[in-house]
Amino acid sequence: MSEMPSASDEAGMKPRRQKNAGDLDRLPPYSGEAEMGVISCCLQAPADGVGMCVARFKGKPDVFYDLRHQTVFAVLREMYEANEGIDLITVAERLRKRGVLSDVGSEVYLVELQGSAASVAMLPEYLRIVMDQYRLRRLGAICAKAQAGLYSCDGDVPTFLTQVEADMSKLTEDETEASEEHIKTVMQRVLVDLEENRYIRGKTQLRGLPTGEPGNYLDKLVRGIRPTFYYVIAGRPGEGKTSKAMNMVEFLANDYVWQEKTGVMLRNQESGEEYPEMVARKGIPVCVFSIEMDGDSLVSRMLFGRAGVDTAEFMQGFAEKQEDFQARLAKAASELAKSKIYIDASPAQTMGQIAAKARRMVKQYGIKLFVLDYLQLVEGEDDGRKTDRVKELNQISRKIMALKKQLKVPWIVLCQMNRNIETSEAKRDPQLSDLKDSGAIEQDADVVTFVYKPSRKALETAPEGGLSDNQILDRVCGAWDWSLRPMRVNCLVAKNRYGPTGRAEEVFQKNLCKFEDWHLWKVRNGVEDLNAGESKHYKSKATPELPTREEMEQ
Repeated sequence: MSEMPSASDEAGMKPRRQKNAGDLDRLPPYSGEAEMGVISCCLQAPADGVGMCVARFKGKPDVFYDLRHQTVFAVLREMYEANEGIDLITVAERLRKRGVLSDVGSEVYLVELQGSAASVAMLPEYLRIVMDQYRLRRLGAICAKAQAGLYSCDGDVPTFLTQVEADMSKLTEDETEASEEHIKTVMQRVLVDLEENRYIRGKTQLRGLPTGEPGNYLDKLVRGIRPTFYYVIAGRPGEGKTSKAMNMVEFLANDYVWQEKTGVMLRNQESGEEYPEMVARKGIPVCVFSIEMDGDSLVSRMLFGRAGVDTAEFMQGFAEKQEDFQARLAKAASELAKSKIYIDASPAQTMGQIAAKARRMVKQYGIKLFVLDYLQLVEGEDDGRKTDRVKELNQISRKIMALKKQLKVPWIVLCQMNRNIETSEAKRDPQLSDLKDSGAIEQDADVVTFVYKPSRKALETAPEGGLSDNQILDRVCGAWDWSLRPMRVNCLVAKNRYGPTGRAEEVFQKNLCKFEDWHLWKVRNGVEDLNAGESKHYKSKATPELPTREEMEQ
C-alpha cells in the first residue's frame, strides 16, 4: 500500500480519504506505485498492455483508486477499442479535448507515468497488485455496510446475514475469471490437433518436439514434448543432466525440421479431400535459464560439442590438430550464431522473476521451449517469513506447472537426485522418491527422466550369443584414452503421463558433452545392423566422429 501524498498534490487532487473513528486520515487499500506501473506499461506497449488491462479489469476504470489514473485508463480503453494510435501525444490530445488534462496533471505527469515502469514484463505483477487492492476496497465497503446494518436490521437477523453472505458471494463471483469450457469447444481443438498430426507427423507419431535426433529410443517412449509439458531430467552431479538438456536445445534450435501451415488449403486429386499446405522450417526459438553455470561456459561447451573438438586437446595445443580444430570450431560457431537460443544466466533468481521474463520472451521472441538448470537453485520468494525449503520447492514446482499451462510452452526442468541411490546396498535403478527435496515434482511433472550409469554387472553381462556393452566399447574404442572413451548411460523414463515408461540406452561422450542413442551408435560403428523399418540416413548422421586409434597414438 502507498499513500503517495506528493503525487496527488501535484495534480491539485488529494486522494479520497476514508473517515474512520480510529484514524480520520487513513486511506483505503491501494498501491499508487502499482497503478502507475500499469499505466506506464500501457503507454510503453499499448497493443498488448491496454488489451491485457481491459480483459483483466473488465473495462472498469474504478479498479484504480487514484482519480487521475481512472481518467487516463478510461481514455486508453476508448482509444484501444477504436483501434487508434496510442502514445503520449495522442493521449494528451484526447485528455485536452475532454477538458480534463489539467485534472490529470498536464503532460508532465503523463511523462512521469510513462517512465515509472522499468520493464513491460512486470505488467502481470502490477495487475495482480492493483486487482488485490481493488478487491480489498470492495471488501471494506461490504464490511462497512454490514457494520452499519448491525443497528438497523430490526431483529431480522437471518435476512441480514443472508444479505451479507450474498454481498460476499457477489464479490468473489465478479472478480473470478471464467475458465470453464464446454466439452464441444475442447473437442474441436482435439480433433484439429489429430488432423494436423496426420499431415505433419506422418509415421513418427510424435505429438510435440523431439528429444533429439530422429530414431532415438527416448522419442519412442516420450512420443514428443507437448506444448504444455513439464519435463524433468534428474541425475546426480556430474552424470550429464545439463549436457543432455543442452543436446536437446542444440538439436531443436539448429537441426530440427518442422512443418508450418501456410493458411492455404490443398485438395487431393484422387479422393477430393482437403488438407493444409505446409512449408518446412528449421529450428525453433529456445530459452535457457542457467542458474548453475554462467553463459560463457554453457556456450563454450555447446560450441566444442557441436564442432566435435575435445576441449582438453584444444587447450593443450596439439600443433598438428590446431588447423583442423579452428576450422571445425569456426563452422560450429557460425551455425550456433544463426540459431535462436537465448541464455539468461542471472544468479539467485526467484520463480516470480523467471516467470515474468518468460512471459516477455514468449511475446518478444516467440519462445517454443524453456530450460531451467536447475530447480534446487531457484530462490524462494522473500516474504520476510522463514519457510521450509521443501515447501519452497513445492511452491516453485506448482508455479512451473501453472506457467506452462498459461504460456502453452513446454519446460524442461533439471533436478538433483538425493544420495539414496548411492548409499543403497545393491545397485538399483532410480525411482521417483530419489528426487531431491521435493515430493511435488513427481506429482506435478508430466515426464520424469533419470540419467544414470548402469551397474558394472549390467555392463559386463552379455546376451546369449552376443557381446556385453563393455566388450562392444572395447572392440570399437580399442586403446583409446579413457577420458575420450564413451560412457554407457541409461535414460529411465520413470513417469510418463501420456505414454509408456521404460529405459532408453545411450552413450555419453563426456569430453564432447554429447549424448547419442546406443543402438544408433552401434549402427554407425558397424557393430549392429539397422532394424526393420529404420531409415538408412541414421548411419550418416552428422555427429562428430570419434578419433581413430591411429590419431590417439599420434
